[in-house]
Amino acid sequence: MNNKQKKAIKQVGQFLKPIFQIGKNDLTDEMIEQFDYALEKREIIKISILQNSAVTAEEALGKLEEALHLEFAYSIGHTLVLYRASQQMKKRDLSLRVAALEG
Repeated sequence: MNNKQKKAIKQVGQFLKPIFQIGKNDLTDEMIEQFDYALEKREIIKISILQNSAVTAEEALGKLEEALHLEFAYSIGHTLVLYRASQQMKKRDLSLRVAALEG
């Protein structure tokens, strides 16, 4: 993934609202399944890590990158943005725009 593609994903991620929160229950398998489902539907999601969470943003990012096979992910403070192209062609919107920037 080149810098133009990463920049495009960051621009989209900047305007998203977090749709998940990681709190004191840490990262469970059920949460990871929900993240996987949301990524398949949306391709990009934003996750907020609450103050009472036992896991840091960097730890959560490492676990999620490994479990979800992400194409691109980053953290800003207590917020994570995860990106992965959808397997379903009809759900591919962002990934097609990002692929067009390859060059």
